[in-house]
Amino acid sequence: MVRRTLACALIVLGIICAGASWLRWAAAERAMRTRGSLPASWLSVTLAGVLSACALVVLVIVLVTL
Repeated sequence: MVRRTLACALIVLGIICAGASWLRWAAAERAMRTRGSLPASWLSVTLAGVLSACALVVLVIVLVTL
């Protein structure tokens, strides 16, 4: 059950990461074309947070099953 939940969370994160990366790329292209400032990215913080949470869950599971 936990493995399936973690797998689904990581799959959804991958889909969100791909979509957000494409949107950020489009925004950066638009900013460079109009000589504007490049947009800030929230993706790396979100990605690091979710991956850290998943790693913590896996660590707890491993320690409990020892």
